[in-house]
Amino acid sequence: MAKTIWIFLLTQAFVISYTLNISVTNIDKNKKGKIVATIFKENERKLFPFGKAYSIKFNPKKSREEIFFRGLNKGEYAVVIYHDENINNLIDKNSFGLKEGVGYSNNYSYFPSFTKSQISINKDTLINIKIKY
Repeated sequence: MAKTIWIFLLTQAFVISYTLNISVTNIDKNKKGKIVATIFKENERKLFPFGKAYSIKFNPKKSREEIFFRGLNKGEYAVVIYHDENINNLIDKNSFGLKEGVGYSNNYSYFPSFTKSQISINKDTLINIKIKY
């Protein structure tokens, strides 16, 4: 079942909006907790990847899930998806790195910058993000 969030970033009526379809793979559905997908607009780059922005949370049922962010304006965005095993709404880490599975747009590893993770939305777009545990 697809998860969807509508983001109404429209400042005027009749502004064209787009959909970002994310295929999330490598989900360990045997782990407890929720999958959290968060999208950041370009003007929220200082928050990436730990800040609060528009998010979808769901219990994973399969190792591959589809997520849709609808109503996006044209612009630059970045996405972080993580497996919040203890449901504390944080990406947990320790001195050895990450404790929970995480993935970023453009599939960079270990806390990339907004610039390295950014994707351009100027049409309906499909991306793939692999969660790495």
